[in-house]
Amino acid sequence: MKLVLEIVEGPHRGARFEFAEHDVFLVGRASDVNLGLTQDPHFSRRHFLLEFNPPKCLLQDLDSLNGTFVNDKKVTRCYLEDGDVISGGRTRIRFSRELEAHSETICGSSADIGTDFGDLPVVVAERPHFDPGLNALDTLPEMPFLPSYDVLRLLGQGSMGMVYLARQQSTGAQYAVKTILPEAALTERVMNLFLREVSILSRLRHKRIVRFRDMGMSNGIFFFVMDYVETINVRQVLAPFKERVRIRAIVALICQVLEGLAYAHARGFVHRDLKPANVLVGWRGTKLRAKLADFGLAKNFESAGFSGLTFDGDLVGTCAFMPPEQVSNSRDAKPTSDLYATAATLYWFLTGEFPHDFSLRSNPLAVILEQDPVPIEKRLPGFPADLAAIIKQGLAREPADRFPSADEMRLALLPYSQREAAAVQDDD
Repeated sequence: MKLVLEIVEGPHRGARFEFAEHDVFLVGRASDVNLGLTQDPHFSRRHFLLEFNPPKCLLQDLDSLNGTFVNDKKVTRCYLEDGDVISGGRTRIRFSRELEAHSETICGSSADIGTDFGDLPVVVAERPHFDPGLNALDTLPEMPFLPSYDVLRLLGQGSMGMVYLARQQSTGAQYAVKTILPEAALTERVMNLFLREVSILSRLRHKRIVRFRDMGMSNGIFFFVMDYVETINVRQVLAPFKERVRIRAIVALICQVLEGLAYAHARGFVHRDLKPANVLVGWRGTKLRAKLADFGLAKNFESAGFSGLTFDGDLVGTCAFMPPEQVSNSRDAKPTSDLYATAATLYWFLTGEFPHDFSLRSNPLAVILEQDPVPIEKRLPGFPADLAAIIKQGLAREPADRFPSADEMRLALLPYSQREAAAVQDDD
């Protein structure tokens, strides 16, 4: 299936756009939008955003001055239906769905997929299996059967799915298992392609990156077995220390994150979803260490058309660490996008607040696109000016104004880290 936009009235009449996979489409009069309606003064610079995820399309008004209308009704956020007309000023844009030839789909809830992915095992599940000695397992959401694992407990729930702790029966080793339920009906080819693309991530073998161990799909649910990291609340653990010590310890952890990014970027991988929840910090003896989780998973999930960043219910939590260019062109994230997200994550660990003030606008995506981050000195009076300048550079709106590489950003931060102290683990 492909989704189609066609301008049927107005100065730009006749323009047509087609979308067969996940994409975002920014409309307005600014120079960086995807559809520039420069001849219709009704539109704001960045008026509304469309996120295509066939067969779905989500429209979000970006706090435009004159509003966005669907079928002549003013909207702020809605899913479009076949034949809906988006309007404003003299412009009317028709949305439609078109079936492509031989586009046979299968319902994700009935597909069991298993494919040979080389050195990465893929498990095909058949029936549920839980450790009978554990309590309250009947309260857990249903989980695919992994023949060689026992589910121990629920670890948490993220924007993409549930995470469980599981024990490998043959070794007794514990792993984290993430489960993801696709939103759309899928073809077997698409599901196999997605698993194949994610399996490539197993090549990332670095002490600062959580490694994928195996994966598969059962009853419409993808599952990914990864190294388990027992995590701590960084801000809570460091709260009793003086601010100077807290700053140095947090910067040291971010330097570890940048080590992992430098390794991955050198091999052509971009994380695309770097945020505090994906920076796993735990103890190694008496020292702290950081590892990056879910490397590249969001990118491959979106590219396959299963879901998108802004489909998540918590818009602020989803986009708070996202650079502006990823909002308007999510398919073309670069290493500098990860560096912005790293600076935003450092900002959050230091302050407990997002870099942007999301109270300024009703739509958080509009804040990311239109507003500059709040200087960290305003959150933390007396914060070191030189370190604040590094964070400001990392959060630069234009990618070219950020650090050119993870290594260079790490080198800039090293003087402010606590590498020599016992609080942070430098080597695994």
